[in-house]
Amino acid sequence: MKIRQLWLSGFLVLVLFGFFMANMAHAQLPNYGIWEGRWFKLAVKTTGLFFDGSKLKTGNDNSTNYLYIKEYNSPSELIVKVWEQNDQGGWVVFVDDLRLKIIGGTNLDFLFVTMLESNEPLNPQFFGFAARITGKLTKEVLKSATLKSLGGFSWEQSLDLDPEYFASGISINGSLIDPSKLPFTP
Repeated sequence: MKIRQLWLSGFLVLVLFGFFMANMAHAQLPNYGIWEGRWFKLAVKTTGLFFDGSKLKTGNDNSTNYLYIKEYNSPSELIVKVWEQNDQGGWVVFVDDLRLKIIGGTNLDFLFVTMLESNEPLNPQFFGFAARITGKLTKEVLKSATLKSLGGFSWEQSLDLDPEYFASGISINGSLIDPSKLPFTP
């Protein structure tokens, strides 16, 4: 009798533990698919220094970029495309497949990091930043969101006829926008 009760108790403990673990695993993997197809308008501010071959100079810049979330790559990555304005005033793709690595949070409030490196022989570049995205649902539909960087940096070398070297801090703030508000056709 004792063996039967012991076996039954052990079996119930294993079943309850299994249900607990299944619920815990489900709770730890939020679905970030609600972000696919969303657009952010970003205000990008860089504050840095550049060296023109003779001395260091201040080099600050403010720009507007647009970020499109192309795809959710389960379990913790968003793949985005970023547009920037070129010198002629047109909008061009700055990066086509930037990967945002989600490091924690829920599907409506999470942290991510990203880095991009370009090893072009005459213009090597590197930038990286961490940011937080916070979204709000209205009637189960994503209606608003913000993106705020927690810090970032970049460096760039221009090694053509007039070499320059640039390093800066990056601040990025943005909000979710309707695609009809874009100043270009993607």
